[in-house]
Amino acid sequence: MRTVSAFAGAGLILAAAVSLAGAQTSTDYIVGGEPAAEGAFPWQVRILEDINDKYGFCGGSFISPSWVLTAAHCVYDGGEVTQKIAVGYGNNNREKLTRVEVEKVIAHPDYDKTGKADFALIKLKTPVKDAKWIPLADPEIEAKFAKEGTVATVTGWGALWDFKVFEAAKSDNGDLSTMKLLKEKQMALKWPLMLHEVQVKIIPESDCAAAYKELGKDISDRAEICAGEPAGVKDSCYGDSGGPLVAPADNSRGFVQIGVVSWGDQCGNPAFPGIYSRVSNYNDWIRATIQKNK
Repeated sequence: MRTVSAFAGAGLILAAAVSLAGAQTSTDYIVGGEPAAEGAFPWQVRILEDINDKYGFCGGSFISPSWVLTAAHCVYDGGEVTQKIAVGYGNNNREKLTRVEVEKVIAHPDYDKTGKADFALIKLKTPVKDAKWIPLADPEIEAKFAKEGTVATVTGWGALWDFKVFEAAKSDNGDLSTMKLLKEKQMALKWPLMLHEVQVKIIPESDCAAAYKELGKDISDRAEICAGEPAGVKDSCYGDSGGPLVAPADNSRGFVQIGVVSWGDQCGNPAFPGIYSRVSNYNDWIRATIQKNK
């Protein structure tokens, strides 16, 4: 899980309970990435605990003027899907986001059963008429624009991560689990004020599955996409959950959304790529759910 919040889903790696209040604010690179240009990713939104929240805890994307796509694990609170969140949009500076109230939150029904299908849809109380929404990939579009080795982009306001600092802290505190190290030491986490982006390569499912098998975790090639940088440290991180993984496309937006930030082990560890829920496999559910809840 790449969420840092009171909201938590079950069964995912590193459900780290790290307080935002105790973390530093920074504009440093996010796991090998950089601050995004203003307006470059206008579909990006921040999921907020309430209308007054200045930090947020997850990402998401406009997929229409009335609907936001995010991760299911972002919207579970005490085992139930919360209906009390808000959405921020329209600025790279998370403190300057326009905030809008939420009418309804719907998580994919399979998530609570399997931990896969990590998708949720958020219907806004008031449509954002000027929303720059991102097109979603179906299987045909994914096959064209998101092949293995494709360089995709992930964006968010999630934690900035220094993998070397984390490894050093882990060596010095060998008796602490990763979760406790993050919670008690907070040595590798900072929180950016500005939206960040990072480019990651789509990795063969077989390579990804072999890596995570050592952790006892299964990768589903139908439900999930693996992306990272085997030769370097590039990744999404805590608080980026629910945000979009997009690939270059020849449409009016220049991109198509192929994934949703879901989970992973640590952040930027080249041995364990980031795991993204595969949009193309759930496109029918997304469309049917929106149609049913107009």
